[in-house]
Amino acid sequence: MELPSATERNLKKTFEFCANYSKNYFNTECCALIGLKGKSQYHVQIVANRSPEPMSFFTIDPVDYLNFASQYKVLFIFHSHPHTESSFSDLDKENSEAVCVPFLMYSVQDNKFALYIPENHDLDVNILNKAKGLI
Repeated sequence: MELPSATERNLKKTFEFCANYSKNYFNTECCALIGLKGKSQYHVQIVANRSPEPMSFFTIDPVDYLNFASQYKVLFIFHSHPHTESSFSDLDKENSEAVCVPFLMYSVQDNKFALYIPENHDLDVNILNKAKGLI
């Protein structure tokens, strides 16, 4: 099954795409990769959650990540929290730090986004500020 994707010129619409998908599939943690092509073309690709416990955890296949990263500059790793608040678990933070990529999370329960920025990352400060302004 091919999973949905979207290309937008607006980061807000990219975030809305992730939220809407998460609301439709609220029985599992949804996962996506958000990237940039060029200077203003944002792309979101929903990816399969490979966790053996997808209601509580998420795992992205490294092949999915590498395929995406070969076409786009990875901006955020996205996942949803279907039944918990919009706060990151210690495991979320550890994983974001390990891969040096900010994590964007959407809580279906709270209808809110949260952003975790690892200490070491190479994301453009302007994109980070746009993201922070949307949360």
